[in-house]
Amino acid sequence: MFSKSGDRNRLKNSFNYPSNIFSNHFFHNLKSKKGQVTVFIILGIIILLAVALVILLRTELLNVESLDGLFISEKGKVASYVSDCVLNVGEEALTLAGLQGGYVEVPERYSGDVNWNIPMSSFLYIPLWAYGSEIDQPSIEEIKIQVDDFIEENVRECLIGQVAFNETYDMVEISSIESDTEFNDKETKFDIHWELLVQDKSGELVAELINHEADSPVRFKVMYEMADAVLDSEMANLKIEDLTQDLIALEHENVPVMGMELSCNKKTWQVNEVEQTLKDMLRINLRNLKIEGTDYEKFSDDYPYYQNHYVWDVDYTDDDLSAVFKYEDTFPFTFEVGPRQGNVMRSDALGGNDYLSFLCIQSWKFTYDVVYPVVLELRDEKSGAIFQMAFSSNLIQNFPYKGQVKARESSSIVVASEDEYCHESPSNVPMNVQTYSYIENNFTGVYVKEPLENVNVSYTCIKYKCEIGSSEYDYEQMGDVAGLSAEFPYCPAAIMRGNKDLYTEDWEYVVSEENKIVELYLRPLTRFYLNDVDVVKHQIEPRDCSDEELASGKQLCFEITDAEVLDDDETAMVTLKYYPRNLVEEVIESSTNITGNGTSSDGSSESVSEESSSMLSFEDYFTSGDILHESDFIISSDFESEDLEESYFELLAGAEFTYDILAYLVDEDELIGGYRGEWVTPYFDPGTNSYNLVFHVLEIDPNDDEYYYEFLSEMALYSDVLPTPEFE
Repeated sequence: MFSKSGDRNRLKNSFNYPSNIFSNHFFHNLKSKKGQVTVFIILGIIILLAVALVILLRTELLNVESLDGLFISEKGKVASYVSDCVLNVGEEALTLAGLQGGYVEVPERYSGDVNWNIPMSSFLYIPLWAYGSEIDQPSIEEIKIQVDDFIEENVRECLIGQVAFNETYDMVEISSIESDTEFNDKETKFDIHWELLVQDKSGELVAELINHEADSPVRFKVMYEMADAVLDSEMANLKIEDLTQDLIALEHENVPVMGMELSCNKKTWQVNEVEQTLKDMLRINLRNLKIEGTDYEKFSDDYPYYQNHYVWDVDYTDDDLSAVFKYEDTFPFTFEVGPRQGNVMRSDALGGNDYLSFLCIQSWKFTYDVVYPVVLELRDEKSGAIFQMAFSSNLIQNFPYKGQVKARESSSIVVASEDEYCHESPSNVPMNVQTYSYIENNFTGVYVKEPLENVNVSYTCIKYKCEIGSSEYDYEQMGDVAGLSAEFPYCPAAIMRGNKDLYTEDWEYVVSEENKIVELYLRPLTRFYLNDVDVVKHQIEPRDCSDEELASGKQLCFEITDAEVLDDDETAMVTLKYYPRNLVEEVIESSTNITGNGTSSDGSSESVSEESSSMLSFEDYFTSGDILHESDFIISSDFESEDLEESYFELLAGAEFTYDILAYLVDEDELIGGYRGEWVTPYFDPGTNSYNLVFHVLEIDPNDDEYYYEFLSEMALYSDVLPTPEFE
């Protein structure tokens, strides 16, 4: 057994050993752990310092960047002023070049030649890229030079002119301005070298600028290339000339070319009206011309002609471009047509013999010289920019022609320019022209001669015609006479003409002599408008002839029906001719030998007595071969009232005159009647007449072979059953 104390000590000792071991181990571990903590603390401090340093550095960096950004913003503001001016001035140059065929400033060789430019205002011209066969087109390189020059000359003024810039900054130029424009497919780039020092008002440097650039959305290069393609196609294919030729060939009623018409009325056209009509046609129709592959509204299927002729393939396409071709009345226009007489174009009359004279045919054939400029206006739908250029269209004698473009002189009478002949002749001769109203009828003994004023006097020498002026009453204080005194270009064989409405024309051959007096006699006329004229027909009803009628030479005997209006398909053609009637020489000699005004049987000289003169019958007069006055007209039931109101015929006025009348009645197929006889017109006052005048004609069945040709050959004999024209 163990004692309690011994056990306790043993137990104590037993416990003490392990306790020492633990204590040593613990303190050893504790010291180890403290070292680790120290390391971690140091690392933490280092990391903390690193983070703080990073934060500090970032903060400082941000502060630096903020300051630097503030500086760049001020510099950029100044640079934007310069760039804006570069863009504005550059686009102004493009606008001028676009409006003037590629030229910022049109060269004097264009602006000084009316054939090579179209003036749009006092300072804006569209030069022609081609005139006739000659091409004078600016290259894209030449355009670049002009654009660069314009920028270099104007960008400084633009910048100085900006109030906001001048109030804030002062500018010091270190170098001159050098521009370099670049035309691209999608835009136009403006680059300039211009070294500037910009200071604020305190003198502190704000920016140093050297190179500047700006981009414009204007696709100038594309528009130029399209215009170039159009010109190439025009010079190769003469497209505009073809369209002009087509318009003339349309035979507009006011633009005659070639034709024929069954009529005894001569057709006339006024040259100035023909010219204006053609100009109107060109102005309207050329705007319908489109370019294939551009932006345009397609023609409807209802207009196949426009689809086939007014869409132009020029081997260049851009659907963001639109094109308009223009001609305006204000553009230059060279025009000539022939044949003509002064300002009048006339048809030529073709007629048959006495039996077929009803076949009056009017024919005409005219050739035209037309030279005029056409403007092509291109629009860039993306930027709204415009480019336009022009070229001439040349039609000579109705055919396209790119050779010499000067129009020919008229093949008939042309009106010379005042400077070239009429007013600048080196050998003018003073002469007088006196004009008279003249009424004469030898058969009735009427003779009236009175001064006539307001007669238009013209003077023709070979191919030149000068409009001299109008006659005046009491000219040069000469009293009861009408005329004019003027300087006339010398001509060994001139024609002096006088014209006045409602009077016949008169003319005289003239050899230019100093102070020569030329007298012109114009006969007054009376005018009948066809809405106051009727032609009625009487049908022939053949019957057997009596012995008395057969003895008189008649082979056709008939009754006639009452007057009837013409059928809708019937037309009456009436010609009235007045021949001067004079005493037959033998009758005059016989009369004078018997009654005087000659040598009588006893050798004495006596005057013709009034009684013997009055005994002279109509058969004692003869019709001379010269027609003094002729008038004709055509009338039909299907004529429009407007046509009748504008159409007329004229007769001599102021006395009684005997007219020969020849009228034919035709239907759609053949001659069916007529009238031939004489008509002594009553006294008419000169001027327009409002009488209702009726002409009578006979109608015969053309299928009646027994009488039809007899009637035609002896129409004058059978027409005596009809009344002469009468008034209602």
